[in-house]
Formats: sequence, C-alpha cells, structure tokens
Amino acid sequence: MADYSWFNKRYQRSIDQLRPWSGNPRLNPEEQHVNLRDFVEDIIQEDGDKANFMDLVRSIATNGFIPADPIVVWKDAKNDRYYVAEGNRRVLALKLLRDPSKAPREIRGTVKSLSKTWTRIDKIHVNIAPSLEDAEWYISQRNSTSSILKRWSRLQQMRWVEFLYEKYADDPEVLVQKSNMSLSEIEQIIRYIRLLNLVNEEQVKSVLTEDEYRRATAHTFPITIFERFFNLTKVREAWGFDFDGPNIIFKNKAGFLTAFTEVIRRIVSNKQDYKLDTRNVSADRIDDLLDILPKVNLEMSDPFKVGNKDEPEPDPTPEPEPQPDPKPSHREQKGNIYRNRLILSFYQLNTSEARLSQLFYELKRLSVNSYVSVCAAAVRIFLELAILDFIQSEGLVEEFQRRDGKELKKILLKTRIDFLTRYSKLKDNKTAKKILLDLINEKETYSLDILNGYVHSKSTEYLNKQYLNGFWDHIFPLLQAMLDITEDPED
Repeated sequence: MADYSWFNKRYQRSIDQLRPWSGNPRLNPEEQHVNLRDFVEDIIQEDGDKANFMDLVRSIATNGFIPADPIVVWKDAKNDRYYVAEGNRRVLALKLLRDPSKAPREIRGTVKSLSKTWTRIDKIHVNIAPSLEDAEWYISQRNSTSSILKRWSRLQQMRWVEFLYEKYADDPEVLVQKSNMSLSEIEQIIRYIRLLNLVNEEQVKSVLTEDEYRRATAHTFPITIFERFFNLTKVREAWGFDFDGPNIIFKNKAGFLTAFTEVIRRIVSNKQDYKLDTRNVSADRIDDLLDILPKVNLEMSDPFKVGNKDEPEPDPTPEPEPQPDPKPSHREQKGNIYRNRLILSFYQLNTSEARLSQLFYELKRLSVNSYVSVCAAAVRIFLELAILDFIQSEGLVEEFQRRDGKELKKILLKTRIDFLTRYSKLKDNKTAKKILLDLINEKETYSLDILNGYVHSKSTEYLNKQYLNGFWDHIFPLLQAMLDITEDPED
C-alpha cells in the first residue's frame, strides 16, 4: 500500500527555491519553458486564463497569501531541486510579485503596481512528496471531474492521463490507481490524444497558419467537438481508420492527414459558416459534412498504425538495410581541451533566470577558437550569475548580508565564494568545495584572479581555447552542484 503520510506534514520553504514544473498539463507541451517568463506567458496565453491569473495575483497582493489549499512539491533526487506538482499558478504569482521585472511585458506594469502594495513574504508552507510518483495521486484527485476545486480543462485532464499512460502503460494496475479511471476510459482518452497529436506532423503543421496551429495546440482547443467528429462511424469508414484499444490504424495515412488538416482548420476557425461546432457535428448531418470535406482515397494502400512507437507495422520478413558507419559521438569531446565549443551540445540548463539561460545557450554556439575573449568574459559573468542564483534560491541573501554588513550587490564575488565554502550543501561536497577554494587561491591555475586577468591584466599567457576549455571543465562540477544541468540522451 502506498504511504501518504507525507501529505500530513507541511514545511516552510523559500519561494525562490520552488521551481515551476514544465510537465504541468496547464502548459502547452509544444512550447519551451526555460525561464519564469516562459511559464507565465503560456499560462496567460488565452484571454480568459490571463484574466483568471491576474485575479489571482490581485487577490494575493490585496489579501495576502492564504495557505488553505495545499501546495505540493517534490524534491528531485538528482539535483536536490524542489519542483511544484500542484499550485504552479500560485507560486508563479508569488514569484512575480517578488520580482515584477520577470513578468511578461503585457502584465508587467500591473504586477509592478500590485507589488508595491503587497506585504512581501519570502517563505510559504508546502507539502513535500518524496518523488513525483508520490505526488501523482494528489494531482489526479485535485483535478478530477468530481473535485469541487478549480479544475483543469478537459484537454488538460487528458494530457495528464497521457503523461501517466506513457509512464505506467506496462503496469495497468498502477495506471488505474494513479489516474482514478478504468482502463477502458484511459484507452479512450489516449486514442483521441494521439489523433490530436497529429497536428505536429509536418504534412499538417506546414499547412496550418501560425494562429491556427497555436489554437490547435492550446488547452482551450474544443476537444469535445474533435472527439464527437472522429467517433462517428461514418467518418471512420469514409476516411479509412479505426481504433484498436488506445491505438489508431490507418489505411492511407497521407490521405487521412489531408482531410484531418481541414477538420482542424474548421474547428479553430472563427467563421460561423465555415467552422465545425455542436450545430453541424452530429450523426444526422455527417453525410452533408463529408461531402464538403476532402476525400480519402482508400484504394491507395498506405497502412499505418499509431501506437506506442508511432511507426508502421513491421514487415514479417524485412530485408536487412545497410547501416552507415557510426559517427563519432559528441560525448567523445568531453574533457577535450582542443574542442571548438566551450559547452557541448547535449548539455541542457533548466533555469528560470533568463540571463543564465541565454548565456548558456550562446556559449554552446560560440566558437572558442574564433571568440576566445568573448567566451572568457562570458564565463566570468556566467560564474557570477550562477553563484548569485544559488544564493537566492537557497535563501542565503540575508545571511550573506548579515555576515558582511553590506547589501548583497555590494559583496565582491571573491567574498561570496569564500562564504560558500562554509555553506553546508557545498562544504559537504568535496569536489565543489575544492573548486571554490581553487577559485579564491590566486596561485591556482584555474583561479578567479587569472579569469579576471582578461580584463585587468595585459598578459596573454592564458588567452587560448585550451586554457578556457580547461577552466570550464574544472568548474563544471561546481556549476552542476549549484544549477540544474542535465544531459540530453537524444543529442
């Protein structure tokens, strides 16, 4: 039996420590969510959602933060970061009130005005689940159709079921328990989500306008009309597709996608005489509708099955294909001080700090050989921003200011590093502590003094890509301890 005792305890955590969850079904899965602004822009993309979110921000600014409804987080064992499983909108609102400069431009003025009247808080009570898996049962309960609390839209609920299905499809018992649904209900949801995901096929996406694609991938997409249309027997017969549990089988996928694209365009259209809605999507009107929609040539056989692997049915006796010589892996460049990119392409930085994100992105693309001085200056800035972000996210600002008797912005980087060598989280990490000590020891090869020398010294002894790559590799374990840096297995 699962242990839910963690839900009976609440702990105070710094708001800066809490990270938005990019897997939140409220978000568009096709969008990138790197910094705080990305999350907020997605949340307020639709006018109704924007109004609801701003009502939330005003309520917190006017009435204070009322911790009646639990905020559930889990701690990622890989990076010791806290991610918000439930309560993302409230945490985003708190973060914006604390720092209005991170708000999207369209709401920044209002947030800035509200923040001036807000009684600032630094910490809130949260329930800490041991892992995302432990938090999943509460997410399902919190947003189920029987909940009296503010629920997700139907499509958001379906996306959540999709997430659970991809994770637990091999264990139906756990899947049913986590989703609070029967297996047949889950499979029905998955088949329609897989159908809708076809909007990302190049044959479809290239035909849709930017606005049509945005509407088709938004959580406000009228999924009920979509389900009603594709559930009609006459549609399945005319367009040559059928359901096999959660999977979809097509007789002519290319022909189907042409007709499918027109349906998507009509569902998201604002033109009353063109759009598909509850008035014209019905069993008694489907013949007239099929007459004006594109036809699918079922004599052109192009059998295809959309299932767990989203690939064609394998030929029972396939001919072996010649395999190309394997290309050398980018990972072979690890530790190579002669490489031409400071940060290798498979590394990803997950942060809500826009400046860190942008610098990381640019250092992955700049040639160290061609722009060694620019890279050197960027590394110095990146290191300072990483340490600042760590101090803020760990809630250490007041402690640092108390120790030095100055505002944080007036405390020199060298002094900040010296303080961090005595901070338990890094002090107990022998590798991180040694790197910190090396940085403030001017006799060390990879010290802050030498890196500062690019600005303050006329010496060109270390002005080469070998040294700079070596410097980055030396401090990288420290950066991994402070930031959420991962490796992309697909790259």
